[in-house]
Amino acid sequence: MTFSISAAKLNTLVKSPYFLIVVFGAIWRIVLSFVFDVPAIHSDSRHYIELAQIIKSGDFSSYEGWRTPGYSFLLLLSGMNYTVLVVIQAVLGVLSSLMVYDLIKGYHRRLALFVALFVVSLINNISFEFGLLTELLTQFMVMLVVWFVIKQNLIRLQGPLWCYLVFSLMLTYLLLVRPMYVLMTPVVFVFMLFHLKRESLKSSVLKLLIVLLLPMGTYHLWNMHNYKAIGWYTVTPFYGINLAQHSNAYFDKLPDSESELKEIYLEKKKELGYNKERPASLKAYYNYFFIDTCETKLVWATCGEWGKRKGLEGYEYTHALYTIFTQLIADNPKDYLKGVLTAWVPFWNYSNYIMVDGQFQNPFLTKIIWRLQKLILLCLNMVFLLLVPLSFFSSFKEKRVFGISNYLAAIVLASSLSQAMVTYGDNNRFAVPTFLLLIIFVVVSLTRFKQGKSLSF
Repeated sequence: MTFSISAAKLNTLVKSPYFLIVVFGAIWRIVLSFVFDVPAIHSDSRHYIELAQIIKSGDFSSYEGWRTPGYSFLLLLSGMNYTVLVVIQAVLGVLSSLMVYDLIKGYHRRLALFVALFVVSLINNISFEFGLLTELLTQFMVMLVVWFVIKQNLIRLQGPLWCYLVFSLMLTYLLLVRPMYVLMTPVVFVFMLFHLKRESLKSSVLKLLIVLLLPMGTYHLWNMHNYKAIGWYTVTPFYGINLAQHSNAYFDKLPDSESELKEIYLEKKKELGYNKERPASLKAYYNYFFIDTCETKLVWATCGEWGKRKGLEGYEYTHALYTIFTQLIADNPKDYLKGVLTAWVPFWNYSNYIMVDGQFQNPFLTKIIWRLQKLILLCLNMVFLLLVPLSFFSSFKEKRVFGISNYLAAIVLASSLSQAMVTYGDNNRFAVPTFLLLIIFVVVSLTRFKQGKSLSF
C-alpha cells in the first residue's frame, strides 16, 4: 500500500494559513537555536528534574514537595532527553499559535494570520520553549482549555458528556503543571452555572460536577500527599519564602518575638546598601513602582541567614517562614493589600522579560526585533485594561455577561491577581501563560468595534 497526494491537494496544503504558520514557526526556531543556549537549564529546572527522577525510580524517600508533577511527566515523556523536550515544547508553541489563528479567523481571516505569525515569532515565548521551565507548557494547556471550551460550546452546557470529561482531564493536568491555574476551574464553573436550564437540569448538573470534582479533588489529593510526606497541607512549600518576600515593605512590623529576624533584616539591608527612597520625579516613580529586584534579594538573604542560625533548611525552613508571615499579614492587612497592588502592576510590564533580556548578545535580535515585539505586547496590555470595563458594560447591556469575551478577561485578570497575592518580584513572567488569551480578546474586540458590532462576544 503506497501513500500518494495529488498536486491539487499539495497546492491547497501549501497555500493553507496553517501550513504557513507551521513552516515560518519552524524556520524561525531553527534560526534562534543558534542564538540561545539550547537546552537552557535554569535554577528552577532542578526541582522538576529531581521530581521526574523520583517518579521514575518510585522511591519517594527524598521527596520534599517543592513541585507538582505535571512538568516532570513531560520530562519523562521525553525520556529525560532535554533536546527532545525542547523539540516537544517548540511543537506545543507552534500549536498554540495555530489555535490563536483558529479562534480569530471567524472574525477576520487575514488579520488572524498576521496575529498568528506575530505570536509564533515572539522571541520571549521561544526562549521558554528552549528552557526547562513550566511557562510554555502552562501556556499551551491554558490555550488548549480555552480553545476546547469555545469550539465545543462548553460554557453554554451544550457539548456532549464526553467533552466535559476530556475538559476536566485538561484542567486537572493544567493544575498539576502549574498549581496556580486551579483558578481556571472555579472561573469556568461560575460561567457554566449561569447557563443552567430547567429543561436539561439533570444533564447540566452532571456536566458541572464532572468539570468541578476531578480537578478540585486532584488538587486536594496532592495537598494531602504533601501532608503525609512533609507534614504540611500545601501544594508547594515555596509559599513560605513567597510570603516573606511579599512582606518586605513592613518587615519592621514583625512582633518582638521575631526580633532576631528583624535584626538580620537591618544587617542585610546595610550590608547590601539597600535604600529605596520615595521618588522625586516621574521617571524615578516609574522605577520605584516597578519592583526593584534588590527587594527580593534582600528578603532571600535575610531569611537565608535566619534559617542558618535556627538550623532550619528545606521545607522545615519555609514552613517556619510561612507561619511567621501569614500571621504578620493577618496583623497588617492594609500593608498586604498595598503589596498586592505593587506586585500586580509588573504583571503588565514587559520591560524586564527575564528569559530574554541579558541572556544573549545579538544586537539585531535584542535591539530591534525584541524591542519592537516588547513594545507591541506592552501596548496590547494597556489596550486590554482599557477594553475590559467597556466590554463588560457592553455585555451587561446586552444581558450576556457570561459570554466568551468576559470568560477570557476573567482568566487573565484572575491570573494577574492570584500571582500578586502570593508572589512579589519579577511578576511579568507570570503573564506568559495567559497573554495569548489577552491578544485574542484585544484583536477580536477591536475587530468587532471596527465592524460596528458590540465589543462583547
